[in-house]
Amino acid sequence: MNIPVKIKTLALPASVTLALVLGGCSTAGEASPDERKSAQRAQAALDASREDKQMAADAELKLIRRCMVQKGFTVFPDDGGASAPESERAPGSPTLETAQKIGYGLDPRRTANEKGTQTSSDAFDQLPDSKKAAHTLAMYGRDDEQVTYEFGSGKVSIGKTGCMAEVRKELYDDLETYLRLHWTVTNTVNSDTGDAVAESTDVKDALGRWSACMKEAEHTGFKSPDDARKEASTGFEGLGPEDEQALDKAQDREIAIAVDDAKCARGSRLNQSLSTARADAAAKVLAEHESEIIAWRDLMTKAADNAQRLLQKTS
Repeated sequence: MNIPVKIKTLALPASVTLALVLGGCSTAGEASPDERKSAQRAQAALDASREDKQMAADAELKLIRRCMVQKGFTVFPDDGGASAPESERAPGSPTLETAQKIGYGLDPRRTANEKGTQTSSDAFDQLPDSKKAAHTLAMYGRDDEQVTYEFGSGKVSIGKTGCMAEVRKELYDDLETYLRLHWTVTNTVNSDTGDAVAESTDVKDALGRWSACMKEAEHTGFKSPDDARKEASTGFEGLGPEDEQALDKAQDREIAIAVDDAKCARGSRLNQSLSTARADAAAKVLAEHESEIIAWRDLMTKAADNAQRLLQKTS
């Protein structure tokens, strides 16, 4: 369910799972028994909402396309098939086994194979600019007609008009409630968990040990595995598929860095520290947002029912 937004971008860690929330405990900042029970209820609500959310999202795409066709738009841009964003990568270092095989998986030849061949929507690209602008307006509505949710460190907005807004009103009833709950469940829970993990004393200590280990392996200035990954990625910059030898060299360098990263993570117990800290942080954050998560589950249940009804209507 992608939301076109105007927002201060936040880096989001990987999604939290119930097994992670309930597993492990830390010496500091441990969630209380009541918080863990609340987190368990919240996670159960998230799990229960997953299928309905997917159903609503699939219906949203179909209904928006139907709305656009009814308004006279029959040529569409390619939906594409984007790879997982950086925010969806599991935090921490790769396992040694993974590092030895593929490093961080950065080789563009590997990425191309995973994505498969994609074609662009030539028909839409060849439309005059006026038609493309009309398509955008019909889809997303006017820029000065927005629903906005402010969440402290920024704000997120979606259109009040256009096919996307029309469909969402039918699916979710109230755009303000939908936007607030969607943002909380999709972003706030994850970002707050990530912030708490970053402040964990155990994680900071493990990162210090990891950094010292990497320095001994002649990788200076690395404060976290993200630094190692970024350094490994520089070897691929400016290379095309025809640069086979250079790509091979860059991949060898990537694997060498990733292997050192994995070995240092094992010795410093970095990934274990991250996992433990994330478990307690997630429990606290899920408990804090339990009522909103349950409201989100109820909204998705209603949206799934609305989706079935709307899709049965003839166009």
